[in-house]
Amino acid sequence: MRFTGRVFRAHNPRWSFTPLSGDGAAHRGGRFNPVGTHAFYTSLRIKNAQLEAQ
Repeated sequence: MRFTGRVFRAHNPRWSFTPLSGDGAAHRGGRFNPVGTHAFYTSLRIKNAQLEAQ
């Protein structure tokens, strides 16, 4: 299945030098990725993207 549409992403300014890398998620791990695994979290709603980044 392929998604076509707009998604939103917010990130911690600490990782602003590489906003498309997923390095922050790899460094700390997250809800859907273990430490060491790069992940790129997005949302269909801008508010959810902001909440995820906090």
